[in-house]
Amino acid sequence: MLKTSTIVNIKEANVEVQFKRVKGFRLRVVPPDGAIKLSVPKGVPMSKVESWLATKIDWAKEAQLRIQDLALYKTFNYEDGELHYFKGKQYPLKLIPSSKPPKVIFREEKIYMQIQPNAAIEQKQKVLEKWYRKQLSEELPQLVEKWSLSMNAFPEEVKIKKMKTRWGTCNPSAKRVWLALELIKAPSICLEYVLVHELAHFFERAHNAKFHAIVAKHMPQWKEYDALLKKYSKGKSVD
Repeated sequence: MLKTSTIVNIKEANVEVQFKRVKGFRLRVVPPDGAIKLSVPKGVPMSKVESWLATKIDWAKEAQLRIQDLALYKTFNYEDGELHYFKGKQYPLKLIPSSKPPKVIFREEKIYMQIQPNAAIEQKQKVLEKWYRKQLSEELPQLVEKWSLSMNAFPEEVKIKKMKTRWGTCNPSAKRVWLALELIKAPSICLEYVLVHELAHFFERAHNAKFHAIVAKHMPQWKEYDALLKKYSKGKSVD
C-alpha cells in the first residue's frame, strides 16, 4: 500500500509531504507553529520531491520563522490555550486549577500547569520559568560533556541566567559560562551553537578570524545556526 504522507528532512527542516489528487506541487507553512507541508501528485518519485524541495526550503524556513517569531517575545497572560515556546515549537498552555503545590507537566503536545485558582500572572510566569530552567538544566550536562571533549575545553562552571541582551557569555580566565534561560525556547541546535561559541572563547577572546575558524572547525554550519538564532533574538547577541 502506498504511503499517503511522509516526513522529509531538508536542510534540517522537517517537511510533511502529502500525496494527494492534485495537479502540481503546493508548499505551505501552517500556523501556529509554522509546520511546513507539501502536497504533491500521487505517484511522484521521492527523488523529484526532494530536488524540488531543495530549491524552495529556504523560503519555507523564512516563512516558518516569521510565524514563530510572532509569539516568542510577546507579553503573556498565561491563560488557558495560550501558546508558549519549548525547543523551537509552540505548545498550548493548559491550566489545572488546584490547591496543591504548583508544577508544570509536558505531555500530549501540551504544557499543563497545576496552579492555584486566580493565581496572579507573575506567579504563573515564575512557575513556568522554573520548569524551563529545570528542562535546560537537565539537557545541559550531556551537551557540556559532548562539546568539552570535542573541543578540549572544560568549563569549571556552566550556569543558566535570565539575560535581556545576550544568549550567552563567558569568563575564559575563570572558565565559567553563562547561558540564557530563553535558549530552551529556541531550537535545540541553537543551544549547542551558543555553547560551542562560548567554549571557543577559551582559546580566543575576540570575535576575529581565528575565533570563527575555531567555531567552524567544530561546527561547520555555525553561520546557519547563528542566522537562525538572530531570527529569535529580538536584539540578543552571542557574546
